Amino acid sequence: MSDTAGIRILPVVFTTPVTNILSVKAEYLIEGDRVKFHFWPDPEFPSEFDSLVKKALRNFSDSSFEVEYIPEVDSWYLCVKDLPFTFNSFFVEALLGKIASAVSDHA
Repeated sequence: MSDTAGIRILPVVFTTPVTNILSVKAEYLIEGDRVKFHFWPDPEFPSEFDSLVKKALRNFSDSSFEVEYIPEVDSWYLCVKDLPFTFNSFFVEALLGKIASAVSDHA
């Protein structure tokens, strides 16, 4: 048997945002110098969802965010990182508002 004394495994808890995105459910996790987003369809993703996310973040450098589709779980992930300030829920909701606007304008 292995000795696991002193090892604690804590759950990762994402936050459900206040901001709604048309046809998308979202959640986020702030981890120090980055914020991770998880998006899944409700009921279907808007067409070109990744392009809409990139459009919403067009004022950020390409190196400060990553957008990735995971087909096994039919979800999009976004990670925003390495910005010169501390992430908080106000900033996260503002980012989600920009994505929501891009999606709404496209609909």
